[in-house]
Amino acid sequence: MGMGMGVGVGMGVGLDMGMGASVSTSAPFAATDYWIMALLLILIVTSLAMFFIKNLLHAVIVFGAYSLIMALVWLQMNSPDLAITEAAAGIGMTVLMMAVIFRTIQKDRKENKRCE
Repeated sequence: MGMGMGVGVGMGVGLDMGMGASVSTSAPFAATDYWIMALLLILIVTSLAMFFIKNLLHAVIVFGAYSLIMALVWLQMNSPDLAITEAAAGIGMTVLMMAVIFRTIQKDRKENKRCE
């Protein structure tokens, strides 16, 4: 018995370990796969929401949620370095965008007061 892939009738695909033991992979998805699929579905919804939202402040808030969910996806995929990077970049971009939005709102208010 060598190291190779073994296919049994009605048992799914298994891995022949060479000593009579084989690992069966008949279950299509594990619980973490469903968790990642749910997170990816939320990512799709938040990306579409960012596209369709007209209010800039609301779009930034949804972007923050997108960044948080993306960090959780990286964490579930056993990539903590990418998760930390995504969280840090997402927080930085969210704060930067909110500062720019508030600054432009203040400028618009000052211009509107001058016009009145």
